[in-house]
Amino acid sequence: MLERELRLNAAAGFSFPDLSMPGFDVVGAENRHRHAVYYDTFDLRLARWGCWLRHRTDEGWTVRLSAVRVGDDLQPREVRLAGHRDTIPLEARDLVRGFARRAPLVRVARLRVMRRPVLLIDRRGEQAAEVVEEDIAAYHGEGPARRFREVEIELSEEADAAVLDQLVAKLSQAGAGAESPRSWLARALGP
Repeated sequence: MLERELRLNAAAGFSFPDLSMPGFDVVGAENRHRHAVYYDTFDLRLARWGCWLRHRTDEGWTVRLSAVRVGDDLQPREVRLAGHRDTIPLEARDLVRGFARRAPLVRVARLRVMRRPVLLIDRRGEQAAEVVEEDIAAYHGEGPARRFREVEIELSEEADAAVLDQLVAKLSQAGAGAESPRSWLARALGP
């Protein structure tokens, strides 16, 4: 699966703006809580290759592999798998074996995410984009070790790329920063 998404940093002063645009309705959606656990080797071999293995309460297991070129853009490749949260699926282990080699996969980060989504609906009643303000707390031991905020914009396959430009302009005016080049895992682990 290839994604059409962009993540922006949201500093402490960021306030979610009105995303109204001609030809689109803006609809609030239900806030969602997510819990994610990331697995890697002790020496973070997957992360060093730009990959990760994660279990998330709302979607199960996901393996993100190195990006592929689509036109002028690099797009990440993700594989989603079913399975119990306490047992890494064999298929996931197979997908990351080339990066992990013989090293065991262990839990390296635990995240709690509060998502506040807004949907952009076109004239046909189809979802053109989802814009989500995300508050992320990374846990090590009992309490949070790091906290950060991002805004995610995810376009539907049919949406015009110009919609993304308009959304980025509105979010930037409201205080969202440059595109976030680091994954949640990298930000959770720190330097």
